[in-house]
Amino acid sequence: MGVSESMLMNKLGQIERLSLSSQAITKLKARILSGQIPAGTQFIVEVLAKELGISRTPVREALSKLVSMGLINYDGNSYIVARYTAKDVRELYAIRIVLELFAIREAMKHLTEDQISGFRRACERAAKSIRESGEDTNVMIKLDSELHQLIYRGSQNARLQTILNDIQEKILLIHKWGYVTKKVEYTESAKVEEYLEFLSCLESRDTEKAADLLERHLTAGEQFTLVCLGLDA
Repeated sequence: MGVSESMLMNKLGQIERLSLSSQAITKLKARILSGQIPAGTQFIVEVLAKELGISRTPVREALSKLVSMGLINYDGNSYIVARYTAKDVRELYAIRIVLELFAIREAMKHLTEDQISGFRRACERAAKSIRESGEDTNVMIKLDSELHQLIYRGSQNARLQTILNDIQEKILLIHKWGYVTKKVEYTESAKVEEYLEFLSCLESRDTEKAADLLERHLTAGEQFTLVCLGLDA
């Protein structure tokens, strides 16, 4: 076998392993978020590999990815389905608030009229949908995501954007997870008027008011997240 052929075979092997790892991630993530695999469950790599019908290497890669997503904890010895506490939620939000307030101040220096117009159209679409069909959780979740993505991209700081996206994903997973365990529908607590008020700050370039609104929005989000997990008492 020539060098180039050997390299090709190695690459194909890596692609196959990554594909198996991705499939394992999808299956395990779905089971965890559906409540089929409850918090505190310990994974044994060998057993899991046999159950999924794949080798241990892609299983370890899948578990490592789920650790980075915050669904699984790893103590250097065992992989255990995460159990979020009020302390975990407060720590996530403490970091998020500091970083997003920095991001909004940076974004207000760089946001273009086109970007602000895009968010205005998103607000108008959400308001129209609610007028015509009533409150829609998916519409509000999408609008909330568009607001935060506008801030992250507007900061023009790629590393900051990566960190904030990771935190936002963890919080969304906690919301969904919490609602699954309580067996009620996942909801979004913010109203469209809140986003319209934020839009007004963007259009007038009022940085401090935008930062104040964002901090209140995130503080309310922290309480909402605690409620999702039944940790608000």
